[in-house]
Amino acid sequence: MSLSLGLEDFAGYLGRLLKNHIPDQVGLSSANPVALKSALDRVEYCFSHIKRKYYAVDGHIHFDHLNADHMAAFLWFYGNEVWITTGEYELPTRLSYLNKIMHGLDLFYTVPMPSIFLLVHPVGRVMIRTCGSFSAWWRECGAPFRG
Repeated sequence: MSLSLGLEDFAGYLGRLLKNHIPDQVGLSSANPVALKSALDRVEYCFSHIKRKYYAVDGHIHFDHLNADHMAAFLWFYGNEVWITTGEYELPTRLSYLNKIMHGLDLFYTVPMPSIFLLVHPVGRVMIRTCGSFSAWWRECGAPFRG
């Protein structure tokens, strides 16, 4: 999967987002590079099943840190991955809070999500349970959906 930022730059970007939005001096001090890579692997698997504009460039799966739908999904994957692999809750809680700040999305890291899901205009969504192996969540918008 191609990334709009290199892995180190993306990790730095996440740290700055946390520092700016949740300025409690903790930031990504508890960052888990193994979980970050695993979360991106999970994002890649998820996105590989999404056949929509912005999820692939020239036929290759692509993650764009400036695409809010991509970031909303990533923040859940990363928080969930840290929690599952370490049992740690501080960083996952911050990532969930960052998702709420940035996207208005209430999707806590402990909420079970399918491995393949799509968030489109997630602002104002509250996720408590999901349905089946695949899920797509839209916020109503003015344009009709066409495949």
